[in-house]
Amino acid sequence: MQRLIQSWLNSAEKRRESFFKKLGGLPTVISSKVMALMKGLEISETELCSELVKQGVASSLTVSIKQGKIILSGCFSEDEEQTLILESRGVFFAPRGAKEVVFRVLGKNEKQNREIDRVVSELALAIAKKLWGSFIDFGAKGLRPPVSRDGDMFRVDLRDIPVVRSKASEPWRSMLDLIRLQDLVTEPGKLVLRLSPIKSL
Repeated sequence: MQRLIQSWLNSAEKRRESFFKKLGGLPTVISSKVMALMKGLEISETELCSELVKQGVASSLTVSIKQGKIILSGCFSEDEEQTLILESRGVFFAPRGAKEVVFRVLGKNEKQNREIDRVVSELALAIAKKLWGSFIDFGAKGLRPPVSRDGDMFRVDLRDIPVVRSKASEPWRSMLDLIRLQDLVTEPGKLVLRLSPIKSL
């Protein structure tokens, strides 16, 4: 039994070493960042506002995160100010599978539909940058993913972000699967990205 356990441990260590060798020169930097990620990630109101403005979502924008809601107020496409209120309604991440975030948009009207698609898409892009930006270069202005909708529910698959899709082969795919989002939690002043435990490498 002892030999069997030792053999299993040796095999696991070899798999771990092989995995990081595939990353070619990045293992020390990335592995330390992966361990830091396990404590969770946060996107502050200021950071989210800056990211959305940089991506051209609105000419002027204020972001407030409170009471389970992300509240965006600004000039999205016209001179008049509008307010969008979003709730995170689920995260669907699976190894080699879905990498989706879902938001419910409250109090929307038909006039806002195009703005909502863009805002939700850019919000998903900001989440992806926070998750995987330590080993994927999203560029100064990343290409946003498409949004699917069902009533007031808006769904984005992060795999549809062009730069993420380009990393579909190994070893990048293993890194994308390793850092898995478990939940999006709105706390006062910030959006918290809770990650699934890393069970194995």
